Amino acid sequence: MFYTTIEAAQAIVTERQRQAEQARRASIHNQSTTRPRLRGIAALLSGAVLLAACGGSSDPVASPISEDQAIEMAENALQAFNDGDYAAWSRDWSETMKSAIDEEAFLAFRDQFHAQLGDYTAVTNVTGAQGSDRGTYRWTYDIQFENGAYRMWFGFKGESPLIEGVSFEEPTA
Repeated sequence: MFYTTIEAAQAIVTERQRQAEQARRASIHNQSTTRPRLRGIAALLSGAVLLAACGGSSDPVASPISEDQAIEMAENALQAFNDGDYAAWSRDWSETMKSAIDEEAFLAFRDQFHAQLGDYTAVTNVTGAQGSDRGTYRWTYDIQFENGAYRMWFGFKGESPLIEGVSFEEPTA
């Protein structure tokens, strides 16, 4: 499904508000952070940026960045994630991404994710491939944290070297 930038931003804001209210209500009744709740927050982040990354060209594209650049972007972002530094975390993001996920949303996600998994320690695998939407490219990273592993991806649109999508998900294997 394709969305315009405005539609995507509106959907993201509405979903973030709904999730924030649900999280607030849940925290009143349950102060513990659990893996299912972490998955929900990761899904919110994923859903928000998936909407932002949809649309654009219908032609396949090559990666707008090299593998070395992709690794450097991930390592810089993940170190900023450890530090809770939104400016450094989002430095390679498009304006659409920055408007979709602001500092407050980043910090809320980061605090709960970090409480469960701890600091990022290493990128253990990197793969690049054509994105699921034509005209997009996706770099996927397997990441080791102090208390477990997760997978992250960055999505790019067209020839732009700016990140148009980001997702965290549990590895399937």
